[in-house]
Amino acid sequence: MAHHVNRTAQLGSWVIAINGWYKPLLHLWSLSIEEQFYLIWPFLLFISNKIKLPTIFVSIICIIPSFIFSLLISYSNPVADFFSPLTRFWEILFGATLLCLERNGYMRISSTTRSCISIAGGALILIALATFNNTSPYPGWRAMLPVLAGTLLIASGSNACINRWVLSFRPLVLIGVISYPLYLWHWPLLSYARILLDEPPPAAIRTGLLLASIVLAVVTYLLIEKPLRFGRHATGKMIGLCIGMAIMGIAGRYIQHHNGLPTRYVATHALPTDWDALLRIAPSVEKCTQSADIGAENWCYTDKREIPHAVLIGDSHADALYWSLANHSRPGDRWMLMGRPACAPMLGMERITAINALQNKSDPPKCAQFNQARLRYILQTESIHLVLIATAQRVLELDSYAPHAGEAAVANGAFIGLSNLITRLEEAGKTVVFLEDNPDGFRSNKCALLHSGIKWLDHIGENTIRERCEISYSDYLKKSSNYHHIVAELQAAHPKLIVYHTAPILCDIPANKCERLRNSELLYSHSDHLSTTGADYIAADLSKLLNY
Repeated sequence: MAHHVNRTAQLGSWVIAINGWYKPLLHLWSLSIEEQFYLIWPFLLFISNKIKLPTIFVSIICIIPSFIFSLLISYSNPVADFFSPLTRFWEILFGATLLCLERNGYMRISSTTRSCISIAGGALILIALATFNNTSPYPGWRAMLPVLAGTLLIASGSNACINRWVLSFRPLVLIGVISYPLYLWHWPLLSYARILLDEPPPAAIRTGLLLASIVLAVVTYLLIEKPLRFGRHATGKMIGLCIGMAIMGIAGRYIQHHNGLPTRYVATHALPTDWDALLRIAPSVEKCTQSADIGAENWCYTDKREIPHAVLIGDSHADALYWSLANHSRPGDRWMLMGRPACAPMLGMERITAINALQNKSDPPKCAQFNQARLRYILQTESIHLVLIATAQRVLELDSYAPHAGEAAVANGAFIGLSNLITRLEEAGKTVVFLEDNPDGFRSNKCALLHSGIKWLDHIGENTIRERCEISYSDYLKKSSNYHHIVAELQAAHPKLIVYHTAPILCDIPANKCERLRNSELLYSHSDHLSTTGADYIAADLSKLLNY
C-alpha cells in the first residue's frame, strides 16, 4: 500500500515536469531504477564481504549521500531529482537496511511495539495522502513519508494491528497480487486517453479505464506472470526470457539509431525541423554570404539558381512560409529570406516587452539592430524589387513597443513601426506586400491523426481531433477584429500596399470553418505556424497573385 502511495505522490510531479501525460511508457522509469539497483547492490555486497564490513554499514553509507543529493537538487533540477537512480537508491536501500536489522536480530520486539510501529506507518500514509498533491515538489524530503511508512509496515510483521485488520483485507490482498501488471497497464490507458482527447479525461472515462486495467492485470497475471513464476521448466523459462530480452535490446538499439522506425506514419509525414529536411523541400536554397552584418543568429537564405528579386522579411511565420515560396518561385523571380525569431519588421519602434520566455530570449535590442541592418541591405540592393512582410499577429498585438528601449509604450506602436517601414520602402521604389497572419484560436495544436492500426480507435481519435482542431470562420473574425481593423487602417494609409489575406486559402468560408487539418494533412505545424502543406497552399496562390 505504501508503494502505491509513493507512486500516487509522484504522479503529478513528473507529469507536470515533463508533460508526461503524452508518454504512455514513461512509468517504466521506476522499473529501470530497480534493475539498476539490482545490478549494483550485489557487487557492493561482494566488496563488503571481502573487506569484512557489516552490510548494514554499507546500506547506511549509501543511503546518506543519495538522500542528501536528492535534497540538494530537488529545487534546482526537479526532473533529474525524480528520474536519476542516484537520487532514488536511498529509497530501495531502506528495505535492504530493514533486512539487515532483521537478520542481525534487532527486530525481536513485542507484539505491542509491532502494532505501534504499524500504526505509525499507517499514519504516515494518511499524512502523505492528505498533504501531497500534483503540484508538490517530489521526491526531495517528501519521499521520506511513503518510504518510511512502507518500511514501518513491513517491519511490524503480518500480525501487527494495521497489517492484520486493514492490509489483510481480502480485496486489498488481491490488488497486491495483481499490482505489478496493474502498474504496467494503468498508465498507458490513461495516457492514450489524454492523447486522444488532448485534455484530462472525464471522471467516467478514468473510472472505466481503471476497471479495464484491473481486468487486463488479472488476465496478465493468470496467463503470463503466474506461469512464468511458478511451475516446472524454470531453466527453460529463464533462457527464453534472456533471449527475449536480448532481442528487445537489439530492436531498441536499431530503433534508436534510426530515430524510430522509418516506415511509421509520423516519420513519413514529419514536418521538417533540420537543415537537410528543409533542403528536401527547396533544394535550391542556400545560406546568404553577401551580408556579413546580418548576424549569425538570424536567418538569411537565398536562391542559388538566380539573383532574387523579392525578399521575405519577418519572424518565424516568415520562415515557415519561405521554403514553399522558394519552391514555387518562377524563373527570373526568386526569393530570399531575412528573418529573426519573434522579431517583427519595423522602423522607429522597438519591442520593450515579451509575451513569453522564448521571445524574451530573442533579445529586443538585437531585434532593433537587425531591423536596421536588414533595411539597409534592402535599400542598397537594387535587384530587390518586392518586399513581403510576414509576422505573427500575437507579436504585433500582445507585445508593447516604444521608440527606444526604456521609454513608455506607445499605443499601436507595432503598427506605427510597420507603417514607418512601409513608407521608407515605398519611397525607395519597392513594392510592399503585407501578409495578413494565418487564422488561429484553435482549442489545441495536437491535431495529427492517430494511426494505431485499430480502426475503431482511429475513428474515435479522428472525431475528437476534428472537434478541437476546427473553429468557425465567424468566431475567428470576431476574435481578431481589432487586428483586421488595424491592418485595414495600415492599407488605407498606404494605398500602394498590397495586403494578402490568408483566410480565404486556409478556411472554408462558405462552410464557415477554419481547420488545422484538411484531407488528413496538417495545415499547421507547432503552435500557430504553417506546416509545409499549409505553406504550399499560400505560396502557390501568392506566386500567382504577385507573378513571382
